[in-house]
Amino acid sequence: MVVFDASVLINFLCIDRLDLIQKHSSDYIVSEHVNEEISYSFPDQRKRLDGALNSGIINVVSIHSEKELNLLNEIFANTKGWGESSAFALAICRNYTVAIDDKSAIKYVKSKGYNLKLQGTHDIVVSMIHEELLNVSEADQIKKIWEVHHNFALNFASFSDIMPHQTR
Repeated sequence: MVVFDASVLINFLCIDRLDLIQKHSSDYIVSEHVNEEISYSFPDQRKRLDGALNSGIINVVSIHSEKELNLLNEIFANTKGWGESSAFALAICRNYTVAIDDKSAIKYVKSKGYNLKLQGTHDIVVSMIHEELLNVSEADQIKKIWEVHHNFALNFASFSDIMPHQTR
């Protein structure tokens, strides 16, 4: 199970590619906090997320145990983001993977020694290439759209630069 932080989810929402999430081998969820964080100021993203929720591509999960709530509040006190804090709390308490690009929040949680599985946007795209949902050229086109139109840049020129040799 993979818990989306808003940062990674928005990257797929803004390019209208939740079809890739739907076809991916992982199951994806969002916390109630991340669901609320997806801004109503961007109706296309909200509409796309609502469609994904209604069709079951992504499910909303509540934080309900005392342990999860305590961890949510601890992380929030140090990161100031409800979305990433809730994603971390769910991932840590339920042994899920968290999909997040927020480096400062990752740094804080790692400094606390939590056993955590992480994926950034680029990791998900690489796994999509491995699963043949995309090829490298298509992934590079998406990367370019993120850079030019959505202010999200990855620190490599092409996905071929970070792919293991046998998949190039």
